[in-house]
Amino acid sequence: MGLGWGEYHKIFHVFCAYIDLPAFVLSAFCAN
Repeated sequence: MGLGWGEYHKIFHVFCAYIDLPAFVLSAFCAN
């Protein structure tokens, strides 16, 4: 839609901050 990678990345970090997953899963998906 009109979102660049930077916007997706910010949204994804917000999503990752609120989901309840083990730290290694968070690091795998969010620390990039």
